[in-house]
Amino acid sequence: MKTYSLREVRPSLFTKPVVTLGVFDGFHLGHQKVVSELVRWAKKVSGESVILTFRRHPRQILTQNNIGREEPQFIFTLRHRLLYFARACVDDCVILPFTKRFADIPAEEFVRNVLCRKIAPLGILMGFDSRFGRDGKGDANLLRRLAPECGFQVRTGREARVGKEKVGSTLVRSLVASGKIERASALLGRPVSVLGTVVRGSARGATLGFPTANLNLHGETMPPRGVWAGEARINPFSVQSREVYPALINIGARPTFHGKKERVEVHLIGFSGDLYRSEIEVSFLKRLRSERRFSSAQALSAQLAQDRDALLTLIGKKRV
Repeated sequence: MKTYSLREVRPSLFTKPVVTLGVFDGFHLGHQKVVSELVRWAKKVSGESVILTFRRHPRQILTQNNIGREEPQFIFTLRHRLLYFARACVDDCVILPFTKRFADIPAEEFVRNVLCRKIAPLGILMGFDSRFGRDGKGDANLLRRLAPECGFQVRTGREARVGKEKVGSTLVRSLVASGKIERASALLGRPVSVLGTVVRGSARGATLGFPTANLNLHGETMPPRGVWAGEARINPFSVQSREVYPALINIGARPTFHGKKERVEVHLIGFSGDLYRSEIEVSFLKRLRSERRFSSAQALSAQLAQDRDALLTLIGKKRV
Protein backbone atom coordinates (compact mmCIF):
# COMPACT_ATOMS: atom_id res chain seq x y z
CA MET A 1 0.00 0.00 0.00
CA LYS A 2 1.24 3.47 -0.89
CA THR A 3 0.63 6.46 1.35
CA TYR A 4 0.41 10.10 0.28
CA SER A 5 0.04 13.46 1.93
CA LEU A 6 -2.64 15.76 0.54
CA ARG A 7 0.07 17.91 -1.07
CA GLU A 8 1.34 14.95 -3.08
CA VAL A 9 -2.04 13.92 -4.47
CA ARG A 10 -3.04 14.67 -8.05
CA PRO A 11 -5.35 12.87 -10.49
CA SER A 12 -2.45 11.50 -12.55
CA LEU A 13 -1.49 9.25 -9.62
CA PHE A 14 -4.56 7.11 -10.22
CA THR A 15 -6.38 5.49 -13.13
CA LYS A 16 -9.86 4.70 -11.79
CA PRO A 17 -9.78 5.51 -8.08
CA VAL A 18 -12.60 4.33 -5.83
CA VAL A 19 -12.56 6.31 -2.60
CA THR A 20 -13.84 6.13 0.97
CA LEU A 21 -13.28 8.58 3.79
CA GLY A 22 -13.06 8.13 7.55
CA VAL A 23 -11.03 7.74 10.73
CA PHE A 24 -11.57 3.96 10.99
CA ASP A 25 -10.52 3.94 14.65
CA GLY A 26 -9.98 0.32 15.69
CA PHE A 27 -10.88 -1.01 12.23
CA HIS A 28 -13.89 -2.89 13.60
CA LEU A 29 -16.34 -5.11 11.68
CA GLY A 30 -18.23 -2.10 10.31
CA HIS A 31 -15.03 -0.60 8.95
CA GLN A 32 -14.00 -3.96 7.52
CA LYS A 33 -17.29 -4.23 5.61
CA VAL A 34 -16.76 -0.82 4.02
CA VAL A 35 -13.13 -1.46 3.11
CA SER A 36 -13.86 -4.95 1.73
CA GLU A 37 -16.53 -3.47 -0.51
CA LEU A 38 -14.14 -0.69 -1.55
CA VAL A 39 -11.46 -3.21 -2.55
CA ARG A 40 -13.98 -5.36 -4.48
CA TRP A 41 -15.38 -2.34 -6.32
CA ALA A 42 -11.89 -1.15 -7.30
CA LYS A 43 -10.90 -4.60 -8.58
CA LYS A 44 -14.12 -4.89 -10.58
CA VAL A 45 -13.36 -1.67 -12.49
CA SER A 46 -9.60 -2.38 -12.66
CA GLY A 47 -8.96 0.71 -10.57
CA GLU A 48 -7.42 1.57 -7.21
CA SER A 49 -8.95 1.38 -3.75
CA VAL A 50 -8.16 4.66 -1.96
CA ILE A 51 -8.79 5.53 1.69
CA LEU A 52 -8.75 9.14 2.87
CA THR A 53 -8.02 9.28 6.59
CA PHE A 54 -6.69 11.78 9.09
CA ARG A 55 -3.27 12.19 10.66
CA ARG A 56 -4.95 13.27 13.89
CA HIS A 57 -8.41 12.25 15.01
CA PRO A 58 -10.86 15.13 14.39
CA ARG A 59 -11.98 15.03 18.04
CA GLN A 60 -8.43 15.87 19.16
CA ILE A 61 -8.72 19.16 17.30
CA LEU A 62 -12.37 19.94 17.91
CA THR A 63 -12.09 19.53 21.71
CA GLN A 64 -8.71 21.26 22.04
CA ASN A 65 -10.00 24.45 23.67
CA ASN A 66 -12.63 22.81 25.89
CA ILE A 67 -11.28 23.57 29.35
CA GLY A 68 -11.61 20.71 31.79
CA ARG A 69 -12.13 18.04 29.14
CA GLU A 70 -9.72 15.11 29.07
CA GLU A 71 -7.67 14.39 25.97
CA PRO A 72 -9.71 12.00 23.80
CA GLN A 73 -8.57 8.37 23.82
CA PHE A 74 -8.45 6.25 20.69
CA ILE A 75 -8.20 2.56 19.94
CA PHE A 76 -5.58 2.93 17.20
CA THR A 77 -2.87 5.38 16.25
CA LEU A 78 -2.60 6.34 12.58
CA ARG A 79 0.24 3.87 12.13
CA HIS A 80 -1.84 1.00 13.50
CA ARG A 81 -4.68 1.95 11.14
CA LEU A 82 -2.27 1.90 8.20
CA LEU A 83 -1.21 -1.62 9.17
CA TYR A 84 -4.81 -2.84 8.96
CA PHE A 85 -5.47 -0.98 5.70
CA ALA A 86 -2.47 -2.79 4.21
CA ARG A 87 -3.70 -6.14 5.55
CA ALA A 88 -7.06 -5.44 3.90
CA CYS A 89 -5.25 -5.06 0.53
CA VAL A 90 -6.03 -1.36 0.11
CA ASP A 91 -3.98 0.13 -2.73
CA ASP A 92 -3.49 3.72 -1.56
CA CYS A 93 -4.05 5.90 1.48
CA VAL A 94 -4.20 9.70 1.50
CA ILE A 95 -3.48 11.22 4.91
CA LEU A 96 -5.37 14.45 5.50
CA PRO A 97 -4.00 17.11 7.88
CA PHE A 98 -7.05 17.68 10.07
CA THR A 99 -6.83 21.19 11.54
CA LYS A 100 -9.43 23.73 12.67
CA ARG A 101 -9.09 25.40 9.28
CA PHE A 102 -9.62 22.06 7.55
CA ALA A 103 -12.64 21.34 9.77
CA ASP A 104 -14.20 24.62 8.63
CA ILE A 105 -14.23 23.63 4.94
CA PRO A 106 -17.86 23.38 3.73
CA ALA A 107 -18.79 19.90 2.52
CA GLU A 108 -19.44 21.00 -1.09
CA GLU A 109 -16.07 22.74 -1.25
CA PHE A 110 -14.36 19.60 0.08
CA VAL A 111 -16.00 17.48 -2.62
CA ARG A 112 -15.08 19.88 -5.44
CA ASN A 113 -11.60 20.99 -4.35
CA VAL A 114 -10.26 17.89 -2.62
CA LEU A 115 -12.09 14.85 -3.97
CA CYS A 116 -12.74 15.97 -7.54
CA ARG A 117 -9.75 18.21 -8.34
CA LYS A 118 -7.08 16.24 -6.50
CA ILE A 119 -8.27 12.65 -6.93
CA ALA A 120 -11.02 12.62 -9.60
CA PRO A 121 -12.71 9.49 -8.24
CA LEU A 122 -14.64 7.05 -10.37
CA GLY A 123 -16.64 6.15 -7.26
CA ILE A 124 -17.13 7.19 -3.66
CA LEU A 125 -18.19 4.71 -1.00
CA MET A 126 -19.71 6.18 2.16
CA GLY A 127 -19.91 4.34 5.46
CA PHE A 128 -23.32 3.64 6.96
CA ASP A 129 -23.42 6.86 9.01
CA SER A 130 -20.35 8.74 7.72
CA ARG A 131 -20.40 12.52 7.43
CA PHE A 132 -17.79 15.10 6.46
CA GLY A 133 -17.27 18.83 6.04
CA ARG A 134 -18.22 21.75 8.26
CA ASP A 135 -20.80 20.76 10.87
CA GLY A 136 -20.96 17.28 9.34
CA LYS A 137 -23.14 18.51 6.48
CA GLY A 138 -21.54 16.15 3.95
CA ASP A 139 -23.35 12.85 3.42
CA ALA A 140 -24.37 10.44 0.68
CA ASN A 141 -27.26 12.69 -0.42
CA LEU A 142 -24.90 15.61 -1.00
CA LEU A 143 -22.56 13.36 -2.98
CA ARG A 144 -25.41 12.12 -5.16
CA ARG A 145 -26.39 15.71 -5.90
CA LEU A 146 -22.84 16.57 -6.97
CA ALA A 147 -22.17 13.28 -8.78
CA PRO A 148 -23.34 14.42 -12.27
CA GLU A 149 -21.19 17.56 -12.02
CA CYS A 150 -18.06 15.72 -10.88
CA GLY A 151 -18.54 12.44 -12.74
CA PHE A 152 -18.44 9.87 -9.96
CA GLN A 153 -20.75 7.14 -8.69
CA VAL A 154 -21.93 6.92 -5.08
CA ARG A 155 -22.53 3.86 -2.93
CA THR A 156 -23.23 3.48 0.77
CA GLY A 157 -22.13 0.73 3.14
CA ARG A 158 -24.40 -1.20 5.47
CA GLU A 159 -24.64 -1.04 9.22
CA ALA A 160 -22.73 -3.74 11.10
CA ARG A 161 -24.20 -5.55 14.11
CA VAL A 162 -23.12 -8.42 16.33
CA GLY A 163 -26.37 -9.89 17.59
CA LYS A 164 -28.43 -6.88 18.60
CA GLU A 165 -25.36 -4.74 19.27
CA LYS A 166 -24.46 -1.99 16.80
CA VAL A 167 -20.73 -2.01 16.06
CA GLY A 168 -19.01 1.31 16.73
CA SER A 169 -15.62 2.68 17.77
CA THR A 170 -16.97 4.43 20.89
CA LEU A 171 -18.43 1.17 22.22
CA VAL A 172 -15.28 -0.82 21.41
CA ARG A 173 -13.11 1.79 23.11
CA SER A 174 -15.26 1.63 26.25
CA LEU A 175 -15.19 -2.17 26.33
CA VAL A 176 -11.39 -2.29 25.99
CA ALA A 177 -10.84 0.30 28.72
CA SER A 178 -13.15 -1.57 31.10
CA GLY A 179 -11.50 -4.93 30.42
CA LYS A 180 -14.38 -6.56 28.55
CA ILE A 181 -12.00 -8.02 26.00
CA GLU A 182 -14.21 -10.83 24.68
CA ARG A 183 -17.07 -8.45 23.82
CA ALA A 184 -14.66 -5.95 22.27
CA SER A 185 -12.98 -8.69 20.23
CA ALA A 186 -16.38 -9.84 18.93
CA LEU A 187 -17.07 -6.33 17.61
CA LEU A 188 -13.59 -6.11 16.12
CA GLY A 189 -13.79 -9.54 14.50
CA ARG A 190 -10.34 -10.34 15.95
CA PRO A 191 -8.50 -10.05 19.28
CA VAL A 192 -8.05 -6.60 20.77
CA SER A 193 -4.54 -5.39 19.93
CA VAL A 194 -2.13 -2.52 20.50
CA LEU A 195 0.88 -1.38 18.49
CA GLY A 196 3.86 0.05 20.33
CA THR A 197 7.53 0.90 20.04
CA VAL A 198 10.05 -0.78 22.34
CA VAL A 199 11.78 1.71 24.63
CA ARG A 200 14.51 1.33 27.23
CA GLY A 201 13.45 -0.15 30.56
CA SER A 202 15.16 -1.15 33.80
CA ALA A 203 15.93 -4.70 32.53
CA ARG A 204 14.55 -5.99 35.84
CA GLY A 205 12.54 -8.69 34.05
CA ALA A 206 15.72 -10.36 32.84
CA THR A 207 16.95 -10.75 36.45
CA LEU A 208 13.70 -12.62 37.20
CA GLY A 209 14.17 -14.95 34.25
CA PHE A 210 11.46 -13.17 32.24
CA PRO A 211 13.02 -10.49 30.01
CA THR A 212 10.44 -7.98 28.83
CA ALA A 213 10.04 -5.41 26.09
CA ASN A 214 8.76 -2.08 27.40
CA LEU A 215 6.22 -0.59 24.99
CA ASN A 216 5.35 3.01 24.24
CA LEU A 217 1.80 2.74 22.84
CA HIS A 218 1.68 6.38 21.67
CA GLY A 219 -1.74 6.89 23.23
CA GLU A 220 -3.60 3.74 22.19
CA THR A 221 -6.36 2.52 24.52
CA MET A 222 -5.15 -0.14 26.96
CA PRO A 223 -7.07 -2.75 28.93
CA PRO A 224 -7.00 -2.39 32.74
CA ARG A 225 -3.97 -3.22 34.85
CA GLY A 226 -3.04 -6.83 35.36
CA VAL A 227 -1.27 -9.73 33.68
CA TRP A 228 -2.72 -10.76 30.34
CA ALA A 229 -2.23 -13.75 28.07
CA GLY A 230 -1.66 -12.75 24.47
CA GLU A 231 0.34 -13.03 21.31
CA ALA A 232 2.94 -10.73 19.76
CA ARG A 233 4.24 -10.00 16.30
CA ILE A 234 7.57 -8.15 15.90
CA ASN A 235 7.82 -5.43 13.22
CA PRO A 236 4.40 -6.30 11.74
CA PHE A 237 4.83 -4.04 8.70
CA SER A 238 7.68 -6.23 7.46
CA VAL A 239 6.70 -8.89 4.90
CA GLN A 240 9.18 -11.17 6.66
CA SER A 241 7.34 -10.83 9.99
CA ARG A 242 5.32 -14.03 9.99
CA GLU A 243 6.09 -15.57 13.37
CA VAL A 244 3.65 -14.99 16.22
CA TYR A 245 5.00 -15.43 19.75
CA PRO A 246 2.99 -16.33 22.87
CA ALA A 247 3.22 -13.26 25.10
CA LEU A 248 2.76 -12.43 28.77
CA ILE A 249 1.65 -8.81 28.99
CA ASN A 250 1.93 -6.87 32.23
CA ILE A 251 0.11 -3.55 32.53
CA GLY A 252 0.86 -1.76 35.78
CA ALA A 253 3.31 0.10 37.98
CA ARG A 254 5.32 -2.89 39.29
CA PRO A 255 4.26 -2.57 42.95
CA THR A 256 6.71 -5.27 44.10
CA PHE A 257 9.52 -2.82 43.23
CA HIS A 258 7.63 0.26 44.47
CA GLY A 259 7.01 1.55 40.97
CA LYS A 260 4.70 4.52 40.38
CA LYS A 261 4.60 4.98 36.62
CA GLU A 262 2.29 2.69 34.64
CA ARG A 263 4.12 0.56 32.10
CA VAL A 264 3.28 -2.00 29.44
CA GLU A 265 5.79 -4.85 29.52
CA VAL A 266 5.72 -7.85 27.20
CA HIS A 267 7.55 -11.15 27.65
CA LEU A 268 7.78 -13.05 24.34
CA ILE A 269 8.09 -16.80 24.81
CA GLY A 270 10.54 -18.37 22.38
CA PHE A 271 12.28 -15.14 21.39
CA SER A 272 15.79 -14.02 22.29
CA GLY A 273 17.49 -10.89 21.06
CA ASP A 274 17.46 -7.10 21.27
CA LEU A 275 14.07 -5.54 20.53
CA TYR A 276 14.99 -1.90 21.27
CA ARG A 277 13.20 0.47 18.86
CA SER A 278 11.31 -2.42 17.23
CA GLU A 279 7.58 -2.18 16.73
CA ILE A 280 5.48 -4.90 18.34
CA GLU A 281 1.81 -5.61 17.81
CA VAL A 282 0.35 -7.30 20.88
CA SER A 283 -3.02 -9.08 20.91
CA PHE A 284 -4.91 -9.71 24.16
CA LEU A 285 -6.57 -13.09 24.68
CA LYS A 286 -7.44 -13.32 28.38
CA ARG A 287 -6.73 -11.62 31.70
CA LEU A 288 -4.79 -14.06 33.88
CA ARG A 289 -4.72 -12.11 37.16
CA SER A 290 -4.85 -8.68 38.72
CA GLU A 291 -1.83 -6.54 39.58
CA ARG A 292 -0.49 -7.19 43.06
CA ARG A 293 2.57 -6.74 45.20
CA PHE A 294 4.72 -9.78 46.05
CA SER A 295 6.84 -10.27 49.16
CA SER A 296 10.04 -10.80 47.18
CA ALA A 297 11.50 -10.99 43.70
CA GLN A 298 11.61 -14.78 44.07
CA ALA A 299 7.89 -14.94 44.83
CA LEU A 300 7.16 -12.80 41.80
CA SER A 301 9.36 -15.02 39.60
CA ALA A 302 7.49 -18.14 40.81
CA GLN A 303 4.16 -16.50 39.96
CA LEU A 304 5.41 -15.50 36.50
CA ALA A 305 6.28 -19.14 35.87
CA GLN A 306 2.68 -20.06 36.70
CA ASP A 307 1.44 -17.25 34.43
CA ARG A 308 3.61 -18.60 31.61
CA ASP A 309 2.20 -22.09 32.04
CA ALA A 310 -1.36 -20.73 31.99
CA LEU A 311 -0.56 -18.78 28.82
CA LEU A 312 0.89 -21.81 27.03
CA THR A 313 -2.11 -23.93 28.03
CA LEU A 314 -4.44 -21.25 26.65
CA ILE A 315 -2.44 -20.90 23.41
CA GLY A 316 -2.38 -24.70 23.02
CA LYS A 317 -6.17 -24.90 23.30
CA LYS A 318 -6.57 -21.96 20.90
CA ARG A 319 -4.45 -23.66 18.23
CA VAL A 320 -6.03 -27.14 18.47
